[in-house]
Amino acid sequence: EIILVTGVQTCALPICAAGRQRPGIATRMSGATHRISADDLVYIPAPDAAFLPGRVEGFERDGTVLVRLSSGGQSSCAGGEARRVPATEVRPRFERNDGSTSEDNTSLVHMNDATILENLEGRHQQDKIYTYTASVLLAVNPYKEITGLYGDEQCALYRGKHIGALPPHPYAIADASYRALTREAKRSEEHTS
Repeated sequence: EIILVTGVQTCALPICAAGRQRPGIATRMSGATHRISADDLVYIPAPDAAFLPGRVEGFERDGTVLVRLSSGGQSSCAGGEARRVPATEVRPRFERNDGSTSEDNTSLVHMNDATILENLEGRHQQDKIYTYTASVLLAVNPYKEITGLYGDEQCALYRGKHIGALPPHPYAIADASYRALTREAKRSEEHTS
């Protein structure tokens, strides 16, 4: 049986995969439906750490999910603790053990609030304070000076480049905006001539 959560309604739907039942849920967040099954890696909200990593252990009839917390979270909660959370609060998670991050959040395996925060935190720890979400630039205050981040040489690198051709930076946004304005000015001139 699958529990489908859509907005405020929860309904149970039978699911058969290759002739056998596979317990799980499908949750709908921000217009996307995610199927979550037993043993999947997930995030759940936490009052003192935004989100905690865990693994799905099972599903309850009341629409809650049993999640076993992973150790190493930045919370006062001990790893191995089990929590019941509403299905709507469970976020799919993809574990990267190599320390890599994404320059653009739209390339994340699961794009949700928890994985975006995880990506931003990882980039911040590597002094990569800028991250794209498509053509939007997100900045996280480093609370320190990062040498080589700004200057004429850095600005010249981004001149004439498309967003995403180089690592995220305000110079990329500024250059793209400038080129769009000059293109629009040329079009306006051509129409008035």
